[in-house]
Amino acid sequence: MIEDENVPIDVDFHAPASPENKECSPPRGESDENQLVTPFQFAEQEDPHVQEEQTRIAAEALVSISEFV
Repeated sequence: MIEDENVPIDVDFHAPASPENKECSPPRGESDENQLVTPFQFAEQEDPHVQEEQTRIAAEALVSISEFV
């Protein structure tokens, strides 16, 4: 029996840190990163032509999705 076979080996299985796989926590609370910048309009205030176009696009999307089912 060779004694070298029973010597414990210390192996590091962790990947090196890189900017590509660095994790960060999501923003919380009143953070600037957590605020939406997009303007919001109520449906009643919207231009009827815009609302009609959005309805048409939504209907086309539903038909397109249902073709794959």
